[in-house]
Amino acid sequence: MCEYSLPFYGKRRPMLVDLVLTGDPDIEANYPDLIQEDNNIASDVLIKHFRGEGGAYLRFTAAALKDPYGNITGAVESIIDVTDKLMTESALSNTTKKLNTLTGIIRTDLSNKLAVLYGYLRMGAIKFSDPEVISFVTDIKDAASGIERQINISRDFRDLGTKPPSWVMVQKAVNEAAGKLDFGSVYFRTWTERLEIFADPYLPSAFSHLFDNALNLAEDVTKIVVTYQIREDGCAVIIEDNGPGIPDSVKVKLFNQSSEEGYGRGLFLTHEILSITGIDIVETGIPGKGARFEIIIPSEGYRIR
Repeated sequence: MCEYSLPFYGKRRPMLVDLVLTGDPDIEANYPDLIQEDNNIASDVLIKHFRGEGGAYLRFTAAALKDPYGNITGAVESIIDVTDKLMTESALSNTTKKLNTLTGIIRTDLSNKLAVLYGYLRMGAIKFSDPEVISFVTDIKDAASGIERQINISRDFRDLGTKPPSWVMVQKAVNEAAGKLDFGSVYFRTWTERLEIFADPYLPSAFSHLFDNALNLAEDVTKIVVTYQIREDGCAVIIEDNGPGIPDSVKVKLFNQSSEEGYGRGLFLTHEILSITGIDIVETGIPGKGARFEIIIPSEGYRIR
């Protein structure tokens, strides 16, 4: 057993360098949360009575030393105190859970009140025949629908950025997004079968808001198509429709948090989802000929399977 383990564990036991050198599975069993990082292996371990009675979390990281022929000739291990880092992450996680609980309660209350409001609006539409009153009822219903969309957006993105990004099949994400919407008679087609991009798990929600934008905010849309292009500096996923397009005066602020012209915050949140992994989005359509959203992925952020 290793003498150099005594200052940390208070007893002789194998260290990560021993695992690197021997590959012994019995040693690996001592590190249940082992992390593989390129050519390194790492593990966070609570060392009791280290730095006082409360102990400390230490991150052990080991790597092999190799000769020019790739043969392992030794190993090196580094140890850093990550107690404060892990405590901060834990506190942030707990705060996020509490905020999600609170916002969940608020969403439920608002949804219940909206259900009551919709009921009164239906009664009003039946009871009154005056065109002016009916117009007011319709305006109120439209405003209530806007509130409902905002509630759904807050529900969709409550955990944004809390889960690590991963490689996502674009076709699967697009189909998941489309499955939540009513396309009616709108022709919908996607050609992205082999494309994967490195993105946040909320990628389907990003597509959902782009499709919803075409279905509910653009008039006379009869076709939505999703394709992709390989370019010199990366890849672009393209979402096009044959609606009226977006005016140039609106494009400059389309993805802002305070987006106007009825586009709401769905496009802003779509931009935020994509930007987590360095993906950009722009609108390049010609006004009068349809909207065209280009999701720009850097060269290291996509692959063809």
